[in-house]
Amino acid sequence: TQSPIPIVCLVIEGGTNTIRAVLEYVTDEPPVPIVVCDGSGRAADLIAFMCKYEMSVLKSMKDYIIATITRAFEVARDLAECLYTELMQCVENKNLITVFRIADKYDQKPQELDQTILTALFKSQHLSPTEQLSLALTWNRADIARSEIFIYGQEWPRGALEDAMMKALEHDRCDFVKLLLENGVSMRKFLTIPRLENLYNSKQGPSNTLRYILRDVRPHIPAGYIYTLHDIGLVINKLMGGAYRAFYTRRKFRPIYAKVMNKGQNMQRNSTSFVKQYGNAMSLLAQALPSNANPCLFDYPFNELLIWAVLMKRHKMALLMWQHGEEALAKALVGCKLYKAMAHEAAEDDMETEVYEELRSYGKEFENIALEVLDYCYRQDDDQTQQLLTCELQNWSGQTCLSLAVAANHRALLAHPCSQIILADLWMGGLRTRKNTNLKVIMGLLFPPYILKLEFKSKEELQLMPQTTEEHMELENEDDDKSDSDKNIDGEALLTENFIRRETVVQENGKIMSDLDDSNKYHVFFTDVAYLMFLIIFSYTILVKMDETPSWQEWMAIAFLCTFGCEKLRELFSSEPVGIKQKLAVWCWNLWNPCDMAAVLVFLIGVALRFKANTFEIGRVIYCVNSIYWYLHILNILSVNKYLGPLVTMMGKMVKNMIYFVVLLLIVLMSFGVSRQAILFPNTEAEWGIARDVFLEPYFMLYGEVYADKIDPSCGGEDEKPCQTGRWVAPVIMSVYLLVANILLINLLIAVFNNIFNEVNSVAHQVWMFQRFTVVMEYEQKPLLPPPFIIFCHIYLLFKYLRRKMEGKEESYDNGLKLFLDRDEMERLYDFEEDCVEGYFAEQEYKLQQSTEERIKVTTERIEHLTQKVEDINTKENMHTSVLQNLEIRCRKLVEQLQDISTDIEKIRTSVETQTSTATPSFETSYVRERTISEPTEVVSDDLSQLKQPPPSTKRKPIVRSLTEVRPDAYIFDNGQHIEYRYDEEDECNEEMDVVPKSESQQPLTIERQRTRSTDSKTSNESAEVSADDLGALSLEILRNWAIQKRKDSTGTGRRSSDGGN
Repeated sequence: TQSPIPIVCLVIEGGTNTIRAVLEYVTDEPPVPIVVCDGSGRAADLIAFMCKYEMSVLKSMKDYIIATITRAFEVARDLAECLYTELMQCVENKNLITVFRIADKYDQKPQELDQTILTALFKSQHLSPTEQLSLALTWNRADIARSEIFIYGQEWPRGALEDAMMKALEHDRCDFVKLLLENGVSMRKFLTIPRLENLYNSKQGPSNTLRYILRDVRPHIPAGYIYTLHDIGLVINKLMGGAYRAFYTRRKFRPIYAKVMNKGQNMQRNSTSFVKQYGNAMSLLAQALPSNANPCLFDYPFNELLIWAVLMKRHKMALLMWQHGEEALAKALVGCKLYKAMAHEAAEDDMETEVYEELRSYGKEFENIALEVLDYCYRQDDDQTQQLLTCELQNWSGQTCLSLAVAANHRALLAHPCSQIILADLWMGGLRTRKNTNLKVIMGLLFPPYILKLEFKSKEELQLMPQTTEEHMELENEDDDKSDSDKNIDGEALLTENFIRRETVVQENGKIMSDLDDSNKYHVFFTDVAYLMFLIIFSYTILVKMDETPSWQEWMAIAFLCTFGCEKLRELFSSEPVGIKQKLAVWCWNLWNPCDMAAVLVFLIGVALRFKANTFEIGRVIYCVNSIYWYLHILNILSVNKYLGPLVTMMGKMVKNMIYFVVLLLIVLMSFGVSRQAILFPNTEAEWGIARDVFLEPYFMLYGEVYADKIDPSCGGEDEKPCQTGRWVAPVIMSVYLLVANILLINLLIAVFNNIFNEVNSVAHQVWMFQRFTVVMEYEQKPLLPPPFIIFCHIYLLFKYLRRKMEGKEESYDNGLKLFLDRDEMERLYDFEEDCVEGYFAEQEYKLQQSTEERIKVTTERIEHLTQKVEDINTKENMHTSVLQNLEIRCRKLVEQLQDISTDIEKIRTSVETQTSTATPSFETSYVRERTISEPTEVVSDDLSQLKQPPPSTKRKPIVRSLTEVRPDAYIFDNGQHIEYRYDEEDECNEEMDVVPKSESQQPLTIERQRTRSTDSKTSNESAEVSADDLGALSLEILRNWAIQKRKDSTGTGRRSSDGGN
């Protein structure tokens, strides 16, 4: 008991030694709490029974308890008395004993043993609130902590709740985390860099795939490696992909991290590479930080804990972190993306299938949550929901919810009406047209003056649309310049009417060009028209005779493809990631980009060969082959079409799956082709043409060309070749080959393609909208002019870049479309989102209650409850029936006893009448009995001595009774006489009535039947006529006298005699 570990004694059944052990525990210092399982038998039942009563009651039940002990343990009485004494000593410490009982009624909440044990520990009064909370947390009993520990007025030591929160997070105790949050724990104060790092290095909780992913970003990890937040940031960047950069990997985080970690003890870490790389710079910057810098760096701690829970595969904790804090929609999308990326990594590492399926299901759950939250927000306020999708998220690497949805491949969210409204605005840009949009755009392209007839949006409307960082900065600079000019120049005095008119025209023309640049639809049409013109020119170039000197058509094709290649290089180097590897990965994510660049390089090789006379024809052939790809590139243009876009996606998926089919087909084709070639042409010399002959004819047989003349050619004739041995085998194996290849494999491929078609066709609308978004984002970053005129835009951008470098400004690579809001607007947006999340939870709870499954569940519970109630009623009815039966039996016995008594009385009456009639024949119907009442005088004794004493009767029994043993059939007169009527069962035929007068001398006077005393006595004579009916009434009266005896004693009308007469 001296150990800091709490101890409790659990009593289940047990014998005599158990009682002594319980006594030792409750009397020890410090005492040990006891938990007794009532109903387990013997010692446990005895202790539980005695704990129900007070000490005074137990003392009065001593004999019963000792008898019970004797029966239970089969011991002697002296040992039972000793055990009784020990039990009484145990009960004196009843506050240390807790009885565990299983509820025997349905409406009672059943007790749980662990709850009883914890309650017993808390009752022992030797644990502080912190220790009680730690114990309840270890047992994962948040309900006990809520009811027993977090009570009103409880004071906690400094840091106690934070330590409990740390332990709850490490052990994945979601209920305790929620409880601690409800009781005032601030996550913003709790979450620090050391604590977050310790959480990532915790060995508690479920197994996860973090170490496998970390090996990809940090190879050669030694054993016992301690993860740093920089390592975690690299893992997040890898999983999120694209241009995402975690806060832990940014430059501004490194000095803060160094200062915070150097503030404590110098921990020996194995992550030496990070320290070596950034140690000097971090130490210098750490010294530059103020000494009172707050180590709490996380303004949104639930975001960091959500990422931690997802990476550590604690899904319930991740859902809890998602429910708290701001940016619920963004957190759901990030969780979806991380889970999908982790599932992909698990599949790449050949882990168990269960791990992949589990991670994918978690990602699917977050995907559904994001879509449902967006739909609920859209139903509440569509304008604020659009802002929620496009506002810049500083906590998520400057991304938006739309860009996160694209990264997570969340097609359903991009297909939502709210997202499509935003995409429609981005697609139209500054144009405001409702009908015949395509026609108006084409007219503007063919007849540029028609552009002035188009309607454009106002500046205020454009400011509410998402824009790039560069556009936002330009607008801010314009506003600053305008405000400065308004302050320094008095425009009303300097401007003339003509100048105002000219300036307005210039501004309107500039606004039109800017609006056209913002219109992605105009941009796409302009680029597509230019591309079609290029295809026409290039086709004409390769179809007609090419001269040694290139024609203007060829120069136009060369210029177009060269500027097109420059544009691809610009897209590569201006992408958002900083590192060249990350830029290349993001650029190659769209497969058309590397294919376009490879086609441009092949074309440039053809151009180089074309200008040499000896390789002119080779260059021309390269031109012809290269034209195939540029025609196929039209598929990329058609992908934005509502009807053709899904079909293009189907083609891509079919080509990908056809590769596996080609492998199977190649195996079958080789088996047939080699065998056929070897049988039909056994004497072929070694040459490269053999490989062609093996595959050529069998391949074309797949399409119906069976070469009938070569199946079984005639041989052996005079002018014919000799027959080859085994030539008849060739037609046989050809039949088998065609059966397998044409019927089996081709139909297998058709079935696969049919499956792909059904899969894509079911989500065709979502596929088209997703591709539409990617095209909008792609053309948003492109210059307005198409190739080859795009070269002028490239020259402008180059000069702009050089000017910024000379001015020392940092180049921004953020090309995403965002909505830039100030802090107050973001706070209002977060409040709207939090209200919608609360409403979403309420709606989900209502849907759950109204769902068929929940109704069935509730109905089942109610039926079970009613069944139990009916069983309880049946049990009670059975009990009442048994009680009534018992009462009926007892009443029947009472009736029988009353009948016996009535029979006996009737016998007495009959006997008395018989005796009376036979004893008094001369008195007819009556007789006279003289009664002498003794007086306390000497004369009476003298007279009594002269009376003739009757002979003693052998049948009589002396009646000697105490004051408490007077018979109920005795009657005491007021003057002290005591008369008893007695019926002697031994002599039923000889009944006697005694009148026993008692005086101070206690001399009896007997009056017998058939005898009359002399009238000469000094006492007065008393005569009475007694009939048979009077004797029966007298008997009943004597029986009633017992009922009023107490009343007579209390009123003093009579007294009991100490002796009875003989």
